[in-house]
Amino acid sequence: MENALIHGLNQQAGTIRIAADMKGRHLVLAVKDDGIGMDAAMRESIVRRIQGGSAGSSMQEEASGGSFSHIGLQNVMERMSMVFGEAFQCHVYSEPGQGTVIEMYIPERGNADV
Repeated sequence: MENALIHGLNQQAGTIRIAADMKGRHLVLAVKDDGIGMDAAMRESIVRRIQGGSAGSSMQEEASGGSFSHIGLQNVMERMSMVFGEAFQCHVYSEPGQGTVIEMYIPERGNADV
């Protein structure tokens, strides 16, 4: 949600929606904003970073006038991957002017794991 506030809605007012739903054996958490969105190159850069786990150097490159480090989403992805392994997935959908959707697929855990 922090990314939606800082990046998606930093130039205009907007709405952030958070939804949760069970799909099969996964809890799907979705955070959607109706902000500025991003082009395919920016989206792919973010996807590569959250999948690759390189939190440092190039995160600052995409700052759009702010001083934030852009590591919030990547930090969440790394932590979820440590807990759930490859069963955890994250998808990023966005288009310029259409907002952004981040979907996290969190695998169901048995009672013995809780």
